Order: sequence, then C-alpha cells, then structure tokens
Amino acid sequence: MTKCGEVIEKPEEGWVEWLTENGTLKKGDFKIVHHIAASPLREKGRDCYHYSRVESQNSELRYLCGLDGLAELSAWVYSPGVKDPAEWAETFRRLQVPHYEEARRYWQIAQSDDYFDGMDEVGRYSQLVLNEIIQQFGSEE
Repeated sequence: MTKCGEVIEKPEEGWVEWLTENGTLKKGDFKIVHHIAASPLREKGRDCYHYSRVESQNSELRYLCGLDGLAELSAWVYSPGVKDPAEWAETFRRLQVPHYEEARRYWQIAQSDDYFDGMDEVGRYSQLVLNEIIQQFGSEE
C-alpha cells in the first residue's frame, strides 16, 4: 500500500525512496510510492513522496524489479549495507516476490485468524500460501 492508499499499476508509475544513516551510506526507511507524474494526489497539488529530495535517495521502481532489480537489491545488503535487514527483506519481498504485495494487504487478517500457525518463515512467502491468502481473506474485504 502506498501513502495515498492506491495501487501502483505498473513499475513506470512507481518510485522507491530511502534515507541513509548519518555518516554512512547504509540504506533504510524504505518507501514505495507513486512517481509524481502518476500520483493520485497530483490533482490536489500534492504528491506521494514521504521524504524531500534533499534528505533522501531514490530510484525509479522499474530499476528495482525483475532480474536486474534482484541484482541491485541483493547488492544493497553488503555494499554499502542496510540499517535493518528485516526492513530490507520486507521491501525486497514487496518488489520481487510475485503476489506478496497483494497478499500483505490481508496479512493482519490472516494472522488474527491463526492462518500462519505451525508454518515456517519460508512457507509464509510461498506462491501457494500467498495465493491462498488472497483468495481466502481478500474476499472478506
């Protein structure tokens, strides 16, 4: 989900922004947002960005998707590094794991329904499980 609450329909409409840790180049505080040209807030004279251009670094979403995006994101872990590996992993899944972005909309509902009980960490992100979450809990919305 984005700041505006709307879906980014295609990678060309998206932007990824992040902050770097003071004194280092370690990345963190990742946000996936609409590029200003595609922002649903544009008509209201606003945008979906969380950070000012001065305080953040950013990339077009399309450069962080697919196989080249996989290579780029995996390099972030060790050079220059990330502030929080768990936050990086969440951003990585959102950009690289098919169906995860949609399934995460229903994650809390699935959790409160004990859907994940007895499931290991890897299984939670399998295509079978993500599609089941969408089918089972998406219809409850």
